[in-house]
Amino acid sequence: MQPRALFLLLFFVIPFSYTYSQEKKSHVLKFTEDMVSPQATLQDIAWISGYWKGEAFGGITEEMWSNPLGNSMMFAFKLVVDDKVKFYEHGGCHRNKQHTLTAVKAF
Repeated sequence: MQPRALFLLLFFVIPFSYTYSQEKKSHVLKFTEDMVSPQATLQDIAWISGYWKGEAFGGITEEMWSNPLGNSMMFAFKLVVDDKVKFYEHGGCHRNKQHTLTAVKAF
């Protein structure tokens, strides 16, 4: 699998699908000691910077990503169905000494 496809799968499709299916329930997914982190830098994911709009999940999606700055990137996501917001997600990625970490808040 290409790194770009793997990144999308790990950081967007799986977390969004899980969170959206559990709407209005609080769940926290955490990286545990037995998990292996992919070796990715912010420059590896910088291609996603910008404004993205499309159709998915029965509505219109918008997503905005900042350029890497200060060892971090931030993003916002919105799903609109029948002209009503169904889902928001805000978060970011930051690079520590060993890993690129993602934090997401969905509401």
